Amino acid sequence: MAVCFNYFLNIALLHWEVSTTRAAVPTISICCRPWRRLDIERLHSELLASRLCRSDDWPSDVDSLAALYNDELNCLLDRILPMRQFICRQRPSDQWFDAEYAKRRRRHLERAYAAVNCTAASTMLMSKPSIDAAAAISKAAAAKAARYAQRRAYRQLRHRKSTDFWRDKVASNESDPRQLWSIVDDLLGRGRVPASSAIDVETFSRYFEEKVAKVRSETSDAPPPTFHQGRPDVSLHRFLPLTTDDVINGIQRLPDKHSATDPIPTSVLKQVGDLLAPFITELFNRSMSEGCFPSRVQGGVHHSHREEGRLGRYQR
Repeated sequence: MAVCFNYFLNIALLHWEVSTTRAAVPTISICCRPWRRLDIERLHSELLASRLCRSDDWPSDVDSLAALYNDELNCLLDRILPMRQFICRQRPSDQWFDAEYAKRRRRHLERAYAAVNCTAASTMLMSKPSIDAAAAISKAAAAKAARYAQRRAYRQLRHRKSTDFWRDKVASNESDPRQLWSIVDDLLGRGRVPASSAIDVETFSRYFEEKVAKVRSETSDAPPPTFHQGRPDVSLHRFLPLTTDDVINGIQRLPDKHSATDPIPTSVLKQVGDLLAPFITELFNRSMSEGCFPSRVQGGVHHSHREEGRLGRYQR
């Protein structure tokens, strides 16, 4: 889009161009399991036959016990739900994305329509036209209408949310040209700092080492910490052992989110928690009694990127 402005008194011409095309969204290839296709009944049967449900096969070492949990689940899932490669777009959520839009985004009616349509087709192929076939076709038509109505309402909501958000943004900053152009850049997807591949493990570690060293140097003149002696009649010799019911209740209260290092998502763990609870209880109690935190679960996944607008600073 080109904008021209003629100023005849001083015989001047201003001309500038504004690109209205959105930047291309980068894609990455990831490997993960298609959890929506998981057969829970088969997972139950496979777990019952695995070493995780046979206490006689559990190793005595805490680290080996923790390794058995991950290795056995991964081996089991490789048989019933192998890894698949997906192409994902790396882009942040829209600024107007809220809870109402997320709730309307669910596609349960689309999946219901696909299931009903498949049932109706199989009924027509396997039997002659009858009352059952007519009912299946009618049910499929109703599911299709509900699905299209949901999609129409979803698109209308998305357009309304986006329009209202950016209209309010522009109206509230129309007296500040600098902020207004910044909003236009955000709207067109410009101005974001891309993910940097130059931040390696050594750079990430060096940043935190320097940060800790700086804090220590700035607090070197601080007075030493004070400690208070505990009461002589109070002591902590051991932790109370957990029970299987404690572990099951704890699993059910977990939020439905998980780490990339977890062998199964929390939502799946809740469905098979009754089978895995005895093993997890044994792992917790043995770790507490021996005072050993398994090395297999001490790792983590860190994503580092350059903090926008502050060169030389990193975020985790």
